[in-house]
Amino acid sequence: MLGRAVLACRCPALRPPIAAFSTSPGVLKRKPKQWSKPNLNDRIASTQSVSRLLDVYAKDNLQFTRLHLAMTASRLGKLRTPYHKFADVDKQIFHDLASELTRRLPELTARDFSNALHGLTRARAPDSVISALIDYFVSEMDLDEFQLTELSMVVHGLASNRFSAQSCAAFNHVEDRLVELITNDRGVGPQHVANIVWSYATAGAYGASVYGAAETYVATHGLDDFKPQELGNLIWGFMRSHPNHGSFVFEAVADHLEARPLQDFTTQNIGNIVAGFAKADQGLSTTVLEAVVQHMTQRLPDWLAKPQNLCNALWALALFEATDLVPLKSVLDGLSTVQLGLLEKRQLYQFMLEASLASDAPLTTLYPSLYAATRAAMMADDSSRESGRSAFVPAGLDAVTRALEDRHLHFEINVMTDIGYTADVEVHWPVAAHRDHGVLIMIDGPSRYWKRKMRLRSRMKKRHLTGSGYHVLSFPYFALSEETIDAALDELERQLTRDRKA
Repeated sequence: MLGRAVLACRCPALRPPIAAFSTSPGVLKRKPKQWSKPNLNDRIASTQSVSRLLDVYAKDNLQFTRLHLAMTASRLGKLRTPYHKFADVDKQIFHDLASELTRRLPELTARDFSNALHGLTRARAPDSVISALIDYFVSEMDLDEFQLTELSMVVHGLASNRFSAQSCAAFNHVEDRLVELITNDRGVGPQHVANIVWSYATAGAYGASVYGAAETYVATHGLDDFKPQELGNLIWGFMRSHPNHGSFVFEAVADHLEARPLQDFTTQNIGNIVAGFAKADQGLSTTVLEAVVQHMTQRLPDWLAKPQNLCNALWALALFEATDLVPLKSVLDGLSTVQLGLLEKRQLYQFMLEASLASDAPLTTLYPSLYAATRAAMMADDSSRESGRSAFVPAGLDAVTRALEDRHLHFEINVMTDIGYTADVEVHWPVAAHRDHGVLIMIDGPSRYWKRKMRLRSRMKKRHLTGSGYHVLSFPYFALSEETIDAALDELERQLTRDRKA
């Protein structure tokens, strides 16, 4: 302070205004600056709870521009508190916010809209709010104004919202534009490709053309720039897309993993990748499997902290007949001390059986309690937990029944297992020969594609029915259209007519 005073005396030009210092005798003190209220942007971005964020809107909503509305919606998603856990007063404020956002949708830029939609879907906003945004997006917004990042946020948000029937229009609407941007390499990166493939796979749009665009990107750019999470999302997406199980992407990733160390991979990354290969009936080399087991051995506490990843990897190793690589004692001792879910127990049961056969080790007697728990889970009926994507099969079933009604055919919907996953329709066709049992239309739901066991059951059932005299039509639920159904029914009618004449 003394140095500043001397400098001010010697150099009047540098002397600060006298008002900047206090007039207290003896010591010169700078007066504290007046406190200023943080601007609205900072207040929205710095909130750490839903209540505080919505309180900002409640107090200052008159100052909210379209940017502030989009920021608030986006921030709600980042706080990761779902709508159903909001307090009642927060729900009321949220509905006011959603109403204002919906009213001012024409003011939003493409970036504002994508941020808002992504945030609201991650916050599990009510369907009425999401539907309003989807309707506006499909009917009013120009896709040419969207960058690839913004479009990928839109589809990623809708997929994260546990894809509902009304979202189909948005995925179909944006598909061609996404393919164009990826194919023309307009600002596209590995994260875009992985997120888009993951989104369409999660949505159940298994026949979408984005998979072909992703293949083109991988063939052109390779996989060196893909982060572990992006590799996991890419493989997971192609695994869920049953028509793409033969894609060269699996071979490309398998070759890439042989030359890439796994030190920077998390347990979730590795679990998703190896399980994705196993579910798609694609192989991994012994080198890669040894690297997976080495990662598992060196970081076993991390694997045990997330047992679902460990059980995923063990189940995949069982399918690859590589249980001999696993240090059974340390892994099973660790799993005996953690809590497992139903799916993890089923995966572990299959691994223990395979490992027992491969090593001649009596694992069922060495770990009796673990074996009993996993076996009980394997026998349990969990059809109620497999009803997540019920929007698709009923939609396909409606299309099939309309086509049958137009032909004035009598039919019975006699099987609908794991509600929302599979549907079988028995048709009484007049032109069928007396020796025929009739026609059975099978709508194959997701469980018949992404569950190995269900795929085998489906194939066996079709062979058995065909051998018993049924004519079996099988439709994948993700590729049902009026044209497809009509063409299949017309061809079947011609075949039945020929058989009857013969």
